[in-house]
Amino acid sequence: MPRALGPRHLLLLLALGALALTGCGAATERGAEAFYREHGAEAAQTAQAARALGAEVAGLPARPSTSRLEALAVAEHRTRRDLLAAAKWSVVEDGEEEGVSQATKEINEGTGALLQAMTEIRLYASTLRPGYLADYRTELARGREYWNQGITQLWYVAHKSSPPKIQ
Repeated sequence: MPRALGPRHLLLLLALGALALTGCGAATERGAEAFYREHGAEAAQTAQAARALGAEVAGLPARPSTSRLEALAVAEHRTRRDLLAAAKWSVVEDGEEEGVSQATKEINEGTGALLQAMTEIRLYASTLRPGYLADYRTELARGREYWNQGITQLWYVAHKSSPPKIQ
């Protein structure tokens, strides 16, 4: 017949359990913290460039002037450059960092959609066909959703405030 655990044994088991749980949380935070340290400034720059491009597109008249199209091209180029850098981001992770892994996948998915949006706006600027503008908006919305979910999750896990979202 098994012997009952005494109070000291019970406290020891609880302490070991708490230590094990703390170790799992620390591993997840390490990956998110590393991502934040390595890519936080770039993520803020990328989000800012995407917001600036969005403002440029929102302010376009039905028949934009050459100077407006040139400004649009500059904003698109800046955003594309930042997104191409973001497409190369990676996080070294171990098996316990599932949340970090999922968040980086969402950021990568968002980056891909945002890059497609850049192609659509470039095509619109050169042809002024409304279909390209509509496709830009569709890809922008999809990319924004994935990007914002992934960035928000990583900043949360890294215990950081104000994730660089794309509005």
